[in-house]
Amino acid sequence: MRPLVRLWLSRLAMMLASWLLVIGLTWLPAGVFWVEEGDLPVGVVWGVRTESMQPFILEPEPVARKPRAHWSVSQYGQAVVTYVRELVTGQVTDYTHRWTESGPVSIPEPVLPQVRERMVVSLRLLSRALALGMAAGFALGVLSLRRGAARGFSLGLSVAGMALPEFVVVLLLQMLTIFTYREFGIRLY
Repeated sequence: MRPLVRLWLSRLAMMLASWLLVIGLTWLPAGVFWVEEGDLPVGVVWGVRTESMQPFILEPEPVARKPRAHWSVSQYGQAVVTYVRELVTGQVTDYTHRWTESGPVSIPEPVLPQVRERMVVSLRLLSRALALGMAAGFALGVLSLRRGAARGFSLGLSVAGMALPEFVVVLLLQMLTIFTYREFGIRLY
């Protein structure tokens, strides 16, 4: 029993470590901040008097100053801690951008209602695929019990189904779906 518990605990520790690694790497850009050099930001024009009797003329700076990027450990740590706290409490927000007359506006929306909404669709598709797969497996199993060509066909189809990579099968099914919709107007899932 102890080796089994040790195995499960090691797997949980590896999953936790990989979860922390993914979060840590994903939030690395959150620690970057930009610092402008000089008194004025980049691209700002100011007055330069070319002649003593003339008014000020707005001209760009002869040598453009470039902002420099720095990385802050505290800013990065704060972003990671905030994300993990929101994730644990279920308050993770996503920002949708809507255009108004004054420009883009970021509107925070909670993620969990969106997950629930999409999960229902995913579970519906999963249940249909599971039922279809069970029916096809049962039919192939019954055919493999027979003798002759039916058995050879069912075993060949089973081996081909296991040997083909999933992305090839998905591409073929997408092509079948497009063909049936174009030719017959039948929409498949």
